[in-house]
Amino acid sequence: MSISSYSVSNTKAQPRRPNNSDERLAFQKSDEWKTIRRQSVDQKHQADELEQLTRWRPPRIKTDAYHEECHRFMCEYYYGKKALKAGDEEPKPYPSINKPDLHEYLNKTYKSLPSGKRKTWLDKPSNGALDDHREGKITLYYVNNHKRTCSDARAMIDVDIQKSKGLGTTQGAVAFIEGFKRDYFPDLKYERSTNGKGIQGFFDFEKEGLSAEIVKQGFHRLQDLLRWYAKETNADIELVEVKGQPPLIKWDNGKCVEITYGQLAKLPRSSMDGTTKLSMREFLIDPTYDVPVSEQGEMASRPAAVKPCRTRSDSCGGSNFGGHALNFQEMSSHREHDLSLFSTLTGGKNYLPTNRDVRVRPEDWHIFCCFLRHAKKNPNSDGSCPMNWILGCKKRNQKGFWGILKEAGYTDRSPDHHRIKAMRDFASELGFINWIDHRYEAGEEINGEFVPGVACRWSITEEFSVLLNGSSNKEEGGRRGIASFMGGNLCQIPVPKGTGQHLLPELALIRTNYEELWLEDASKRLEKLFEFDPSESWTENASSQADEAHGLRPWADQCSNLIFSSS
Repeated sequence: MSISSYSVSNTKAQPRRPNNSDERLAFQKSDEWKTIRRQSVDQKHQADELEQLTRWRPPRIKTDAYHEECHRFMCEYYYGKKALKAGDEEPKPYPSINKPDLHEYLNKTYKSLPSGKRKTWLDKPSNGALDDHREGKITLYYVNNHKRTCSDARAMIDVDIQKSKGLGTTQGAVAFIEGFKRDYFPDLKYERSTNGKGIQGFFDFEKEGLSAEIVKQGFHRLQDLLRWYAKETNADIELVEVKGQPPLIKWDNGKCVEITYGQLAKLPRSSMDGTTKLSMREFLIDPTYDVPVSEQGEMASRPAAVKPCRTRSDSCGGSNFGGHALNFQEMSSHREHDLSLFSTLTGGKNYLPTNRDVRVRPEDWHIFCCFLRHAKKNPNSDGSCPMNWILGCKKRNQKGFWGILKEAGYTDRSPDHHRIKAMRDFASELGFINWIDHRYEAGEEINGEFVPGVACRWSITEEFSVLLNGSSNKEEGGRRGIASFMGGNLCQIPVPKGTGQHLLPELALIRTNYEELWLEDASKRLEKLFEFDPSESWTENASSQADEAHGLRPWADQCSNLIFSSS
């Protein structure tokens, strides 16, 4: 329908509307009123359609590969754009939303902003804005997504020259990034900076469910490596930085309590797909990317945020690990296998419940399996699993197996005895544990001295040990199978039926001879019952001694019965 066919004015004379209420009510029920009403509604719809047709709209831009690449790693809460504020000599990058407004948005306390509107939405770069950035009309910035569900993180290597110190040349920046690319990452992609002098490289990480804190440590580790390399090669540059760190958001009971913004990094002007991509876990523990320590014991750059505990005997905790070193590369090679095993054993779930508010996640199961492999090679003298190694001892300042893995950056999951208990009971339910003694006793104070407790003793079955190592022959007792990626080949590994007995730890008196202690305590109570001062009259202490005797009478009866029965 053409625009000219619309008529927004009604040329037909309108009848006089009655003023009396009774007449008005009768008029509204008539057919004439319905006709007038229908005409009025039609006129409003025609006016709205005319406005929609005559109003200009920008063309809708379809999402292409470059747009998807940018949105894949960008933070969903804010981005950066250049702005000229009061006191600035030239435009500088600023976040699209400040911290107080983002804090209110996350906590859903939408207070009125200075503009008078409520911030119930977040600004995000449109496809048109990304195209303008790609063409160089505007400059946009990003920080990485802080959520674990985001698969990738992109670090920007910013090589600066001619800044505050006036050092460096463009040729020196290109030579530095080319040398670093040749010696470390051959697939690294880079481009010129906005002013055309510096260099900006882009490096991708696979997060693998790691938290924003661990990702930030990986960025710092890459920056330390770059600064050390610049010093070793005497690079003709002023400064090299790694930007794009994700924001750190702390929550407490569902409320955001603290926000730490990440450093803004410029979005690439072109697609950087195909650049160097590494696993964040492997990058944190690979000795290839370690920064050497100088003779004075100081880092070539600032102290590294990550201190990997690879295979040094002094990092293994001594008594925590029995003097045995840990092989992080070997543990990392079992990760995919352990995660597939967890998914199969739990029936496709991604968690195990505990008796507390915490849950067992696949990453916890991987750490537990790594500990079981280590304990199988280094058991106690009676063949049991040394469970005191996994958590260590706070009084002795021993972090334990799990604590050292977290400190090294191998995992971001904190050790928790509730999770360990849930995983052990789950393995026992599947028949994967040989119980040597399922009784235990807690430590307590006896006769003024603290006596340590006694833990239950168990070990894993041979079927479970073979299954953990990623190789197994198919047996008739197999009931389920898992897909293992060990060695890069997808193979079907059956899950054999466990031969262990399904038991749970049971509290028992197994530490000392409690019968002798009970008799000794009972005799002391009896002596106290019948002794009194002869100088004092019985009437003065009759009431108190009668009450005490009444309270100790059950002890005396039990003691006499035990003595007579034993004789």
